[in-house]
Parts: sequence; structure tokens; C-alpha cells
Amino acid sequence: MKNQKQLSSRFKKLALVVAAVGSSFGAMAAGPYIGVEAGANLLDKQTLKSPSGAVSKLNLKSGFIGGLVGGYSFDNGFRPELEVDIRQNSLRNLRSGGTTFDARGHERAVTAMGNLWYDFKPASGMFSRLRPYIGGGLGIANVSLDNASVGGVRQPNSSDGIFAYQGGAGLGFEITRNLTASLDYRYLKTEDGTFDTAGGGTVDAQYFAHSLMAGLRYTFSHQVPVPVALPAPVPEPMVAAPAPVVAPPPPADSDGDGVPDFLDKCPNTPHGFKVDANGCIIQQSVILRGVNFVFNKTELTDPAKDTLNEVAAGMVGQPSLSVQIGGHTDSVGSDAYNLKLSQGRASSVRSYLISKGVAAANLEAKGFGESTPIADNKTEEGRAENRRVEFVVLNKPENVKVQTTDSTEQSKSAATAGEPASVKKAMKKKK
Repeated sequence: MKNQKQLSSRFKKLALVVAAVGSSFGAMAAGPYIGVEAGANLLDKQTLKSPSGAVSKLNLKSGFIGGLVGGYSFDNGFRPELEVDIRQNSLRNLRSGGTTFDARGHERAVTAMGNLWYDFKPASGMFSRLRPYIGGGLGIANVSLDNASVGGVRQPNSSDGIFAYQGGAGLGFEITRNLTASLDYRYLKTEDGTFDTAGGGTVDAQYFAHSLMAGLRYTFSHQVPVPVALPAPVPEPMVAAPAPVVAPPPPADSDGDGVPDFLDKCPNTPHGFKVDANGCIIQQSVILRGVNFVFNKTELTDPAKDTLNEVAAGMVGQPSLSVQIGGHTDSVGSDAYNLKLSQGRASSVRSYLISKGVAAANLEAKGFGESTPIADNKTEEGRAENRRVEFVVLNKPENVKVQTTDSTEQSKSAATAGEPASVKKAMKKKK
């Protein structure tokens, strides 16, 4: 054995680390566990160094690993563990100085490792039962060469206790609440150990191996939150419920004008009319203002829409009012084309008013073409005024004053845009 004092110091540090981990997470313990593991042990070539500096390579066959584990599984995923394993591989050959010698015997490593793993424990999904983990550990490995011979020369049995460390990962599956199966991987490596050779010499060598295992562990308990009994509610003293307050029925309003019958001096008011405090119809008025269109278009301009919004509000308030929407054009183009264009403009206004809530039955669209100009078609401004829609009252309710008026200056101005320069030039020549 060598470095016994150094190894003892490292084990003390390892014990302190494992104790600290266990105490820091003890409040959240899910339960202690024990388990077994076994599998294949694959060794890299071991490098042997003699005191003279000569280097040899020891090649080994695939072997086995088996062992026991014990630890504590915490709800937060951490899992400190003590792992004791035996690894054994048979010798294959030794290559030294360009020559390969047959080798017999086996190399064994007995390890005691303090590990700390972290299990990924999501609350739901695939990994709520199938849990990957990762971690590592520190410990000691007793490595020995037993019944070894190289090139027919028997070697003495020799062993050494060496500081070891490992990294690992795996995948655990919860078969039941307490029983977990796992597939595990470990990569183990040690510091240099010293081994005797035939003839009284020694060689130094590190041990490092890849281990593939299957494991099974049993958890003895699992903390389950104990429900806290709530104190029974104290019943409130019985209090007689107050008698329900019954609201008096609303006064009768036979004609629905908002004035009760006992105050209504004008009964049987038609629906939709505004009335005064006595229930008598107030003289009302509706303004029907025309709109203008861009050259050769049936689409409404923004100022035209603003005007029609006001027209629609007035007509919605007077459901008995019906009107004719007359479409008109300037004199540019043929009579037949202008008649069709004027009908399109009247229909465009009708559709817009319907979209704002005016009853379709109260709106009649009719095109008049260029037959009724209201301005001079020889000027650009006059033509814009003639590209219009006007309203004609077909049925007017009593007590309602209907006023038809010309379009706004904004509507006229918007309609002057878009007239082609070729049209303006042609109309000037006709003057």
C-alpha cells in the first residue's frame, strides 16, 4: 500500500461531504432505499510504468461488475448514496518494447464510493415515471492482480488501495411506488497504484473502466403530507330572515311612449315618436343631405360617409319615413353608361344606409343618369356637383318635418379628386 495517510485524509473529507448533503436535505426526505446492480465491465488498456521509465500496455478482456447500493431519495431530486461494487476482468496480453506477450490471470477492483445523484422528477408527462439521473462520486478502490502470468512467467499476487472517482448517468423507471428499475452507466478512474512484479520489481498503474449495468432498488417509505384537520365551523345564531320586499308593479303605459296612462294627455301615440311630459308628440325634423362622388366611381368618399351617418341616424328614429335615393352623373360619357353609373351610385348609398340600421323597405334606389344637372358641366366644380345622390321623400309621418338639402362643401371637394387630365382638357375645348 502507498499513500495511506493521504487516502485517509480524502476519505474524511468525503464523509463530511456526504454527511452535509444528508443533513441539508433531510427535512424533505422521501425515504431510504437499498438495491442491487450488475452488468458488464469494459476496461481501457492499463498503462504500466516501471521505476526506470519503461511503459507497457496491459490489455484485458471484457468482464463483469456486481454490487450493492444504499441511500436516501429526496423529493427535490437529490439522492446521496453509498455504492459497493466488485469489478473483474481477465488478462489478455501485455505489450512491452514492441513485443506482445500472452497474459493470464485477472484484475479485480473492489470499490466503495460515496455518490450524489440528481433525479429529474417532473410532476407530469413521460418523465414522471421514467426518470433520468446524473451525478458522480468519490471513494476508494482496492485493485489487485491475481494468479497473473506474462509470457509464461508467473507474477506475484499484488494489490493496492487507491483513491477513486467516478461520473455516471442512467434512467430509472418506477415499477411501483417503492420499486425502481434502472439502466446505469459509470466511468471509474483511480490514481496510480503500485504493484509487485516477478523479480522483486514494481510498476505503477491507474485503473479506469466503463461499466454498463442494470439495477433494482427498493424505497422503504415515502413521505405523504398528512392532512391537517380544520376546526369545525361554529354555527352562527339563527336569525329570522327579513320578509322579502315586493316592488310595486310599474304604472300602466298602454301606448309605450314612456308616459304612464294616468299622466298621458295624448293616448295611443304611434310608436317611435318623441313626446313631451304630457305624452303628446313633439314636432320633429329629419335632414336628408345629399352626397357627391369621384369621377367614374360608385364608392363613397369619407365626407360622404360622414353625411350618410347623420342621415341614417335620423331615419332610424323615424321608422315610418321612406325615401327615394336618386343617383346622378355629369355629362362625360354616353347616356347609357351614365344611366348605369347613376344606378350604381344610388345602390351604393342604399347599401350603406342599410348597414347603419335603416330598414331596407324604406329605401328605393333609382338612377337618372346625366338628365338632371344642377350645375354647369363645362367646369370641373360643376361636374363634381352633378356627380351626386339626392333624396326624395316618398312617405312622411305626421308631426315630422323632413328637410332635403345639398351636399356639404367637404363632399363636393372630395368629389373633384380623381378626374383625369384628359377629361378636363376635352371639356375645356367644348366651351
